[in-house]
Amino acid sequence: MKAIFRYLGDLCLQLQAFGIANILLSDGKYLFVYCSNILHWITRRAPFGQARLIDDDIFIDFQQETHRMM
Repeated sequence: MKAIFRYLGDLCLQLQAFGIANILLSDGKYLFVYCSNILHWITRRAPFGQARLIDDDIFIDFQQETHRMM
């Protein structure tokens, strides 16, 4: 897998020449991650609240749709 990840890293460097590239690639066992810029993220933890689309009158109550993992 080290050789594959090294090869993917080389390909990502070539891809970066065309612009920003943020990549998550997995085969179910291994995860390859590449970020060519400053990547931001959010981690959500229970209890979840509502999420509403800003351009439509749609919302989801994630507290009703998700369950805590034990």
